[in-house]
Amino acid sequence: MAKYYTLAKGSNGTQPSGAPIWSHEISICFESVSRPIAFAEDLGHGGSGSTFTVEEALSDLWREHFIISEGEWLIPIITKIHEGKVVDKKAIIDNYKAKNGTEPYSFEAAGT
Repeated sequence: MAKYYTLAKGSNGTQPSGAPIWSHEISICFESVSRPIAFAEDLGHGGSGSTFTVEEALSDLWREHFIISEGEWLIPIITKIHEGKVVDKKAIIDNYKAKNGTEPYSFEAAGT
C-alpha cells in the first residue's frame, strides 16, 4: 500500500448549515507508483474517488477540480513529477502546514 497526502481541499459552496455542498480533494503519493495522484469528490457514503497517472491529472478534465479544491499550487509539483524530476516531499508538506496550521491528512491506497 502506498501513502497519499491530502494537500488540497475545497468545496463549490456551502449548505445553510455551513457544511460543504460538494467537497473536492487532491492527494499526492511521493512513492514510486504508477498512479500517484488521487482525486476525491463529496464525503461519506456519497463520496467517490480514485488514483490517476500524472498525465491524467494534468489533463484539462481535472482543471475545475484543481480550482474548487484550491489546489492549483500543486500543478507545478505534479508537472515536476511528470517530468521525472525530484520533488521535495518535506518542503511540500511544510508548505501545507504553514498554510493550514496542521499536518495533512494521509491515507494508504493501492497506487499500483
